[in-house]
Amino acid sequence: MKSRQTGRGKKTNGRGASRRGGGASSAGLKAPKAVPEGEQPVAATPDSRPPQAPAEGNRFPIVGVGASAGGLEAFTQLLAHLPNDLGMAYVFVQHLDPNRESLLQEILARATSMPVREALNGMKVEPNSVYLMPAKHGIELADGTLKLV
Repeated sequence: MKSRQTGRGKKTNGRGASRRGGGASSAGLKAPKAVPEGEQPVAATPDSRPPQAPAEGNRFPIVGVGASAGGLEAFTQLLAHLPNDLGMAYVFVQHLDPNRESLLQEILARATSMPVREALNGMKVEPNSVYLMPAKHGIELADGTLKLV
């Protein structure tokens, strides 16, 4: 693509839009690189430090992820790209039809090597595990324990 000099010393891309070298934004931040056409962006990979599971009794992060209808694809993609040994627990909350049997547990278990469990009342949350809110219930988390409501 040809660029041309404007009257103010700026270069344009030939379509009237100004172009800056280095991809810097007006705030001095670098703009993200464009994803080539036909490719999907993927999550950044974690650094190369070896993952460490928390020692017994230590706290660990618990990540809550919620979705409505259509969330299955997002859940599946997230699990497919998450390392299974980050030392975190994941609680997935999705609206489910209470009149139909859910296959969510089986489907998500195919996307990860972490255990995927339907939450039970009083269940202790463990790192490197996925918990699903069952149909006909809400879910709460207190002191590392799941409570169905």
